[in-house]
Amino acid sequence: MKKISVMLMVLGIMVGKGAWAADIYVPTDYGTIQAAIDAATTGDTVWVDDGIYTGGSNTNLSWIGKHITVRSVNGPVNCIINCQNDGRGFTLNSGQNSSDVINGFTIRIWISYWRLVLRLWYRWRNSLLGFLSIYYELHNFRESS
Repeated sequence: MKKISVMLMVLGIMVGKGAWAADIYVPTDYGTIQAAIDAATTGDTVWVDDGIYTGGSNTNLSWIGKHITVRSVNGPVNCIINCQNDGRGFTLNSGQNSSDVINGFTIRIWISYWRLVLRLWYRWRNSLLGFLSIYYELHNFRESS
């Protein structure tokens, strides 16, 4: 009889532990969004308070092996992830599914005008050089045959 009651108590603890999800608050409980995500377990919700979040532990956010919710307290107008021209807000490439939720953020990339022009120029130039190279090879091939 003791074995059965001990087994039921252990089973109750195991089931009970996963039954209640925790609410984790940024910056109250953890100073950065990534630290709160790292502390979360499956089913938890990370609540991000109003503010502008920058820096390595507040951008390129990701999690592996758990399914959580990350949301702002008061919506996207008040909670901004500023990537400062480096990276992205969230990286979702580690087995996330429909039980993972991201809600209520404005994500700013802030690519400067000249940086954008240079990126477009290099892409256009590389495409044009690739086209000219193919044209040159085809033209030489026709003349040599």
